Amino acid sequence: LRPGSHNQSARANIMTTPEPLSLPNPPTDGVTALSYLPSKKKPSLLASTSWDGCLRIHDTQSMTNVVTQSMESGPLLDLATSNMGGDIGAVFVGCLNGAVRFHDVSTNTNTLVGQHKGSSDNNKLACSCLSVLDDMLPDANDAVLASAGWDAKFHLWDTRMKSEPVSTVELPGKAFSMDSSGSNNVVVATAGRRTCILDVRMGSLENPPEASIAQDRESSLKHQTRTVRFFPDGSGLAIGSIEGRVAIEYLNEAAAEKGKS
Repeated sequence: LRPGSHNQSARANIMTTPEPLSLPNPPTDGVTALSYLPSKKKPSLLASTSWDGCLRIHDTQSMTNVVTQSMESGPLLDLATSNMGGDIGAVFVGCLNGAVRFHDVSTNTNTLVGQHKGSSDNNKLACSCLSVLDDMLPDANDAVLASAGWDAKFHLWDTRMKSEPVSTVELPGKAFSMDSSGSNNVVVATAGRRTCILDVRMGSLENPPEASIAQDRESSLKHQTRTVRFFPDGSGLAIGSIEGRVAIEYLNEAAAEKGKS
């Protein structure tokens, strides 16, 4: 390489970086969650929720706004996409008023799944975290949904059984972030820098699933956790805090030793 050729190449790469494109009809307030729908027909459908109280779905290939739907539950704090609803998919949303709602994209209809009921104060019953547990039920038209909220409660919802959670677990504080690994493990980051690993089990096809806390531990970071995600293989966690730091933690010593090797 000629002297300076590396820097010239780097500058060329920077100059050829494509410009970001703006989607039409964007949210009018802060975006709270983004996720592509698991659709084989339309893999370019991107769902978003916002503090303006609307669920939006954009097609990022045709650059069009497919859905703008007010959920009539105040600001929306989180979403989770699902294979329910046929080939297009569906979206669950968590609301500031504690509601958990389901939007069927193919029919453009909304239904109430359930409600966090911790307090009459909206600031204490908000549903802030959602995650769909894939493959727990044999019928693709049904799903098991995990939710957690500012009421410090974790709920499991079986869409075959409307309105009431099938399992409830008390958390050590407000829930700020959640993720799932496979169909049996869920992690919830709460106030007080706590990280809870929950074990979800299905007794039988006829009985609803149940959840229990398998681990409740303190984050290795000094400040409040903002987000938490499982490793792809479920053996550990990546934890991000409000100070901008990220920590890697393992679920057990064997996984930790494997990660070091």
